[in-house]
Amino acid sequence: NFRLSIQAGPVMDNNIQAVVVPNSKIIISNQEGKEVLNIDVNNILNQNNIDVSTLIPGTYILNVLTKNSKSIYKSFIISR
Repeated sequence: NFRLSIQAGPVMDNNIQAVVVPNSKIIISNQEGKEVLNIDVNNILNQNNIDVSTLIPGTYILNVLTKNSKSIYKSFIISR
């Protein structure tokens, strides 16, 4: 079992605060379902932030894929 926790409310700066699981992958997609970020969690394990500075304001879906092929989805809004 694992849970994905991201900050509540719109993202006002360039980072999402998130608790991540080792050996997983994070995929962020826009409202149309187009993948806009693909992150190997092992590269950000010592951080609690996901850099979303390259994304324009809008609604996104964050998908965490575990090594066991489980997925957890969370939506978030970027509002700068």
